[in-house]
Amino acid sequence: MLIEDTEGKRMNKNIIYIKEKYTIIKNQGKRVITNYYNQFENEMFEVFEGEHSIVFTFFDYCVRRVYFYSNDMDELAVLLRGLEGDYVLDFLTKEREALSDLFISSGFQLYAEYERFGEHIRNIDPEEQARLLKMYEKSGLYDEKYGELAKVEDAEVINRRLKEIFDPYESHFYSDDVLREMISNEWVWVAREDGKIVAAYIFTIEGRKKYGNFMYNDGPASAIYSVLTKADMEIAKKGVIYAYCWMDINNKKAIRYNTRIGHQKPDGLYDIIYRKEIAK
Repeated sequence: MLIEDTEGKRMNKNIIYIKEKYTIIKNQGKRVITNYYNQFENEMFEVFEGEHSIVFTFFDYCVRRVYFYSNDMDELAVLLRGLEGDYVLDFLTKEREALSDLFISSGFQLYAEYERFGEHIRNIDPEEQARLLKMYEKSGLYDEKYGELAKVEDAEVINRRLKEIFDPYESHFYSDDVLREMISNEWVWVAREDGKIVAAYIFTIEGRKKYGNFMYNDGPASAIYSVLTKADMEIAKKGVIYAYCWMDINNKKAIRYNTRIGHQKPDGLYDIIYRKEIAK
């Protein structure tokens, strides 16, 4: 429970109220620290605030995510300390230890560390594409039978598998309706064996950039490699010139695959994830 003598106030508010509070905090003339980048703008948030800070939370799938604006780290720590229950907080930073002491002193524990990787991609003519695919096929990495756009009716199957594989405290899942919309946008590719989905690649297009959201493979290595190869070749035709994704810094296998085969490089930005668990 948030203690009232800390000047904290607890209520449910929309993003308009939160942005108005942000303007007040910004106009106080001190540097504002935040971990909020316009997520869930159409939702209602549970809000806790002081004179120089606002903390707001949102229930996303099965976890409650914590966001904040503040120019007073002591007051922010009090507000975060007042949160009771199970919460997760993402903090984007170029310094992995930034604000670590504040979050830990507020009852959060380091949960995971991700680093952003990216690569430039280019469109290639059909002749070069055919040559590359033949080369990949000879290497055993590529198999023409794998790789196609997902169908709208695949959404529930894919979503169920995502939630079986990935950690909700580290991942941002979609509703079935949102995933159907992504499929309609041609942002989901799959590989099938005997009609069953054995690999999937889910991404979003942001202008001329592609963000790789999820990738899983229950089939041979050639299944996911073929999906990625075909998807990226089609994306490049649509004017996308840069691709990026987040990888767990402890997942050496994924990093090795993406840097050696995908030619991706770290760009220096980290997503540090903290979790506050229900007191036992």
